[in-house]
Amino acid sequence: MDNTALTDERSVLKFTQLLPGLLSISWRIPSIVKSFREFLKFEDNSPVSLGTALENNAKKFGARPAILYEDISISHKDFNDVVNRYANYFINQDVKKGDNVMVLVDNRPELLMIIGGLSKVGAVASLINPNQRGDVLLYSINLTRGRMFIVGEELLAAFEEVKEDLNLNEFDQLLFQKEQSQTTVPAKYTDLEAQIANFPSTTPDTLSSVTLGDPFAYVFTSGTTGLPKASIQTHRRWYSSTYWFGKIVMNLKPTDVHYCTLPFCHTNGLNVSWGACAGCGTTMAIRRKFSASNFWKDVHKFNANSFIYIGEIC
Repeated sequence: MDNTALTDERSVLKFTQLLPGLLSISWRIPSIVKSFREFLKFEDNSPVSLGTALENNAKKFGARPAILYEDISISHKDFNDVVNRYANYFINQDVKKGDNVMVLVDNRPELLMIIGGLSKVGAVASLINPNQRGDVLLYSINLTRGRMFIVGEELLAAFEEVKEDLNLNEFDQLLFQKEQSQTTVPAKYTDLEAQIANFPSTTPDTLSSVTLGDPFAYVFTSGTTGLPKASIQTHRRWYSSTYWFGKIVMNLKPTDVHYCTLPFCHTNGLNVSWGACAGCGTTMAIRRKFSASNFWKDVHKFNANSFIYIGEIC
């Protein structure tokens, strides 16, 4: 047999192996084509964003769970209401479209609420890796520095180690995001949880000016080839996961539960998991950090039928 014939035979073999899989999803072809067409019609100036996805979920699936975390369940409506309180507080503090805000909070619901609130203003959340310390942490903060610093209770010590070297001035704001609602707020910090309680849960007017092409977050490289580098994330990139991963690849439904143990300071957790879930009204179960011994326990606990992974997790 010559090489050409051998190649042809292998191609036929591969096709016949793939054919059952292709036939099994053939019934989805119309919806896949529809999803492609829907996404392609959006321009960068379209008033579509992370924030509009959260608004739509609150209207369509209000009582259904949006986030599962430990023993907490947060509905789409309640989640969006808190996001709006954050947004209205940020507006009151003169945060504007395009402003950078440092966010040093671990993987928990409040982190997603803060990102959502900033996104509805059009501001950019600089998502600092919670594992960074010392000079690397200082470098990352200064790389996309703004005048507002949101620090989670669990990461206060790490931030305090570098705070003096930030040379803060009277215009800089230090906001403290509690975790258990029992910790005393440190001196010179504002209690963010207490502040947002004073603001309405109504949708801010700024949302209409946020477009698909606008940035909403910075994520940072691991720094394995030098100091970390900041990578800008746009609403288009987040929203594309809704269509590609959520609608086309996984065919997610509002009744599904997706399990994510990846950090939201990186693109896989932020865009692939959250973008796919939030854009489809799907429940997302999250964990602070990956745990091999608790992985399947969590899957059963949350009744998850999909999860995201990177190679090391498997």
